[in-house]
Amino acid sequence: MSANSADASANGTALATTLAQFAYGLRRDDIAESAAAHASMLLLDAVGCALAGWAAEETPQLLRAARANPWGQNPRPRNVARV
Repeated sequence: MSANSADASANGTALATTLAQFAYGLRRDDIAESAAAHASMLLLDAVGCALAGWAAEETPQLLRAARANPWGQNPRPRNVARV
């Protein structure tokens, strides 16, 4: 890994940590009611999709494919350019 790659990785980690801390400390009263309502709807929609999809016919096939994924140990393939 080059120095630039290491710096970018460290900056990305720092950014992710900062965003995670911000999100963890965020409370519903900190944002507009319309934004909170929309976020709640999106969350409920995602949970509903996950629950509905869990029983889908294709789910076992997708799980097998995901578990057999050669990128499972390293999510970044070697032949993909780093941005």
